[in-house]
Amino acid sequence: MEQLAFSKSLMKSIPEYSDKKWIPFSSDGSGNFIAVDPETDTDGRTGRVINFGRDEKEVTVLAESLGALFERFTRIICSEDFYIGDYDGEDVILLGTDDVDEGSYLTDYLKSENSVK
Repeated sequence: MEQLAFSKSLMKSIPEYSDKKWIPFSSDGSGNFIAVDPETDTDGRTGRVINFGRDEKEVTVLAESLGALFERFTRIICSEDFYIGDYDGEDVILLGTDDVDEGSYLTDYLKSENSVK
């Protein structure tokens, strides 16, 4: 719960997001989040998974639901886009490339046209 409280307080420090009811469940620690949007969209759907934050120009829908996001993660893990590489003696997950220097951040990969959908 500490992480969630931290994420909500960090989220409130970004004026354009301070009044949103989004529920962040992932943060990079620098003001960027992956969250569930409990609000109903124009098509009557709720629970979309979105990406937003300080470094983002616009809010992006990454998946229509948490279930859809986990299904996508499963497809990514089973694909040729998922690598485990070595970085300073530690295993790291790489997305879209097996080159540590060119690896993608999770949200950048999920937003990419070339990512596993």
